[in-house]
Amino acid sequence: MAAIHPLVWVICGILIAVYAKFVHLKSSLVILDVFFYVGIIFSVFGLVRWLILKKKKASPRVVSTQDPHIKAHYGSQHQNKLFHQYSVKYCQHCGTRHHLNAQFCRRCGAKI
Repeated sequence: MAAIHPLVWVICGILIAVYAKFVHLKSSLVILDVFFYVGIIFSVFGLVRWLILKKKKASPRVVSTQDPHIKAHYGSQHQNKLFHQYSVKYCQHCGTRHHLNAQFCRRCGAKI
């Protein structure tokens, strides 16, 4: 199941908050204050998720052979093999693993 995009949370939150405030001005129902704050919470939640998503996209994960744990475990004779095995980057959209020289994702076709 696909995750809901963060901007959908923000837009829905704004719509809920504005509609609750609009109806509250015409009537004096106290429950509409709850819906206003729920809309604000939706918007804040969406903004936080959007910022986290942007941060993840900005820094691709690269595993280096210079990691002391990898060197200690495998030793120096396997370093060339480890370079090909662990020098990878991940697609920012779907998370598929690729070599460092890959230009496009082989799963979703997005530019890496």
